[in-house]
Amino acid sequence: MQNVTMLGIKLQDRSVEESLGCTSRFLRSSALDVITYIDYEIIRRAVTDVGIRNLLRSSAVTEWSDSYLLETVGTCDRERATQIDERIFLRDVLNTMTDGGRTIALVGESDEAIDRLEAQLSDIAPGLNIAHRQIILFGEGSAPEDEINSINRIAPAMIISHTDYHDLSEWLGTASSMINVGIWLALPDTMPISGIRAKGVMTGICDFVRSRVLRIRLDRYKEV
Repeated sequence: MQNVTMLGIKLQDRSVEESLGCTSRFLRSSALDVITYIDYEIIRRAVTDVGIRNLLRSSAVTEWSDSYLLETVGTCDRERATQIDERIFLRDVLNTMTDGGRTIALVGESDEAIDRLEAQLSDIAPGLNIAHRQIILFGEGSAPEDEINSINRIAPAMIISHTDYHDLSEWLGTASSMINVGIWLALPDTMPISGIRAKGVMTGICDFVRSRVLRIRLDRYKEV
């Protein structure tokens, strides 16, 4: 595990084994813990978006969508890079849910969005026990009580979303204390879930350019 500071936020980068250990503890807890994935767009937007920064700051575990992002803000050896780029934690935590017979609720802003989320998750870990699907209009100021009650009646072990982090941050700020679920796994809507990028020369060049752009943005950032 290494401590990483990004945009004034102190994060802990954990190995897959460490993150899975945290997940096991969260599943035994009655309080909601949020696990967030961070991709390029999340970091870029977080520079000016307080809501996204608050979501990352309150997350119990953070994971990276691509290894070059961790290399930008910390250090990343070859083993950790493989874990990140091949989505090992996401695959293993989903398989843990399946093997343990634990249920999952999928949330999104439409049936079509939830269908896409389920299809991509199933590509990584077939056989997921999807016990509930809940439409939540995160960005429209929807009253959370009915939506939360619907989820709580099913009592899944984990909620998974694939949505905008600004809207999710505002919604969770109101609703999190009322949710009787152990884990909310948040995936940014800009992150391909099941697609693992093939590494090559062009990918390396693109990652290097993006890393440099992020580094400049992060260096110019001043927390307000």
